[in-house]
Parts: sequence; structure tokens; C-alpha cells
Amino acid sequence: MTAAAVSPLRTADLRVEDYGDAAVMVTVDGVTATLAWPRLHALAGRLTNLDIAGIEGIVATFDSILIEFDPRDVAVETLCELIHRSDGSPIEGGREVVTHRVPMIYGGDDGPDLSSVADELGLTDAEFVECHSNALWRIAFLGAPAGAPVHDGSPFADSIARCTQPRLRVPAGSVAVSGHQGVIYPIDTPGGWRLVGRTPLTVIDIAKDPHVGYVPGDFIRFVPVSADEAESLIGVPMGGWP
Repeated sequence: MTAAAVSPLRTADLRVEDYGDAAVMVTVDGVTATLAWPRLHALAGRLTNLDIAGIEGIVATFDSILIEFDPRDVAVETLCELIHRSDGSPIEGGREVVTHRVPMIYGGDDGPDLSSVADELGLTDAEFVECHSNALWRIAFLGAPAGAPVHDGSPFADSIARCTQPRLRVPAGSVAVSGHQGVIYPIDTPGGWRLVGRTPLTVIDIAKDPHVGYVPGDFIRFVPVSADEAESLIGVPMGGWP
């Protein structure tokens, strides 16, 4: 099923397709994921604000939206109509975008790949730190594991290669880069991205609802700190550092 079959409001590039018996996938045709991202996340926000009976979950990723619904409460044709009517309409009471300042220890044991990444980019370690910390990174989506803030806005023209051999354990708080994106690992986990540093902040708190204090569309600015400064910030939640 595509939206064209049920809605005359379908724009030329917005596509809605079945994703099993109780979900639809929304994508944008003919554009890159980077260009599709703002439109899809704005649409997800509008649909969330509508609080539509029968919708059980709205998950916006880097290049799509998964909408889970109960077909006993909302017909798929009605849902598609709502999706197209919400595309491009104003958001009422939208959340203000937040810039999260994230203290970070660069290099050393906390960022063992920094020197090799800098060399790959034709930079010194100091030049890499300056570029990385001066960039304003946008949280593109919450990825695995545990709502990790995957962010884009790389200041580097070249794509950064992944690790040739993924690590079995990446410590919580590690800041990594790959391609033109970055991520902060919220928990200890295996990982294959290149580690350039670590933040002492607590990224996720499962005792709270929501578990994280950031959403896609927020920004991150990394701030270089010393090991002593970092030690004094252990346990401070992300978003709780001025």
C-alpha cells in the first residue's frame, strides 16, 4: 500500500507503505537522508502532538518514521490521511531546541583512536580537537544501544573509516566517530566506531522517564576538559552541566 492509493493529498515525494499488519513506514523519495531528516522529524513531532487514538508508537530514525497502530482503533486509510494532512502543517507547542554542552577528555586511554583519525584526516591531534569541539553537532536520532545520541554536523570533509576490528567493550561515555557522524555510548557495549574521547556525564538514567534528557533535533557542543575536571563531573546527567 502506498499513500497515493488512499490520499489525494499525497505530495510527489512522501511515501507511506505497509510495514506488517499494524505499522506503516514513512519515507521521502528522491532526496538524501540528510535532506529528508528535518521533514520527517517535524512530521513525527506533529503526529505525536495530535495524540491520535490507536497510534501505539512513533519512531523517527535518520531517514524514515515507523508508526505502529492498532487497526481496531484506527483504519490504515485514516492514518495515511492524517499523515499527509500533518506533513508541513504548523507544530503547536513544540519543544524548544536545546544545545547540550558536553565536557570531554580527548585522546589518551579515553580516546585511543584520536591520533589515527587525525592522521587519516591530515590533521594534528590538536587540530582535530579544535575542529571537533568547535562544531555544533545535531542529534539526528536515538540509536542503539539504549538511546545513544547519534549526531551529525561533522566539520571534516572526508569520511572517517570504522574500526577494522570492532571492540568487544566500549566504556560508557565514550565519544566515537565514523563516516560523517558521531555518537556517545550511553552504556558499556561492543562497538566499531573510532574512539576519540570520553565524557564523564551520565548519558542515560533508566530510573527516570524519559531515560534521556535529549531528543532528535537538539544540538551537542563538546568542551575539552582536563582529567581532574572530568573526575569532578562524574555522575552529572547530560543536560545538567551548565
